[in-house]
This record gives sequence, C-alpha cells and structure tokens, in this order.
Amino acid sequence: MSLLQLSSHDMYICYQASTDGDKGVGYHSNCISPKQIFLFELDNEDIIGGFFSKEPMRSKEGQYTMKDNNAFLFSLTNKTRYPIKSDVNAITYINDDFFIIGDDDLAIHKNFLNEPNKCTSKFPRNFGDSNTQQNELTGGQNYFNVVKMEVFTFYEQDE
Repeated sequence: MSLLQLSSHDMYICYQASTDGDKGVGYHSNCISPKQIFLFELDNEDIIGGFFSKEPMRSKEGQYTMKDNNAFLFSLTNKTRYPIKSDVNAITYINDDFFIIGDDDLAIHKNFLNEPNKCTSKFPRNFGDSNTQQNELTGGQNYFNVVKMEVFTFYEQDE
C-alpha cells in the first residue's frame, strides 16, 4: 500500500525504495520530472516529506544541485510545512549516495532500508524560525530510520 492514496490522475509514483532499491541509481533512473513529492515513513510511524519544483542541474561530476524558492519540507504527522531557505541548495544528489535536503536538514544515504541510522537530520538548520523546535521534523531524532520511501511526480500537462 502506498503512503499517499491518489484520488486524481495528476501524479504517479516514479520511485519506491522497496521495489526500485534504496540507492540513488533506482531513483535517478525512474524520476526525471522536475516537480516531485518525496514521502518517508519513519520507524516511529511519522510521515515526513519534501516538495521540489525544479530539476537538479549537474554542478560537477556525479553531483547535482538545485536551488528552489518553492521547495519545502513537511510533516504529515505534525501537519506542518517548513520552507527551505533560498540561499542554500534545496536538494543535492551526490553520486549514488542518494541526497541531502537543505544544508543537512535531512540526509538520506544509500542502503537506508537495510542499515540502521543511515538517515540524519540537523533540522532546523536552515529554517531561521525561532518557533521551530530542534528536529521537530523527525520526532527529535538526529539519526533515524526510514522504513518506506516513495517519490511522486506530476504528469506533464499539455498547454
């Protein structure tokens, strides 16, 4: 069962870690649309995610980065949205090591489904909101485990 039940035909799942593998290559080969929603189910059953409206650009060999003024992290559990500061990369992909959101606000490393503590958070490092509690996004954890990950993308609309 998917983490997000789609009621419209505007989006589709382009990546599921359980079937496509928990390394960057599975994600990179399946998700090529710029608008994407990432969903993560943590081992404490919290569901968090991120939205990105732009496609990452290659900045150097094996690394892609992207600044995105529309990007944000969110917690479905806390019903809270956290915009990413525009002066940092919204997302960075490094070789097959998977990706980093913001300035290490959320980092998901390869083999995250099979090895404990392969995910880290320094949240709210780049949010500048004094009301945001330390690691509010991941339930107070600096190291956490993801038990399920899915990426959704939007169908291209003919104009």
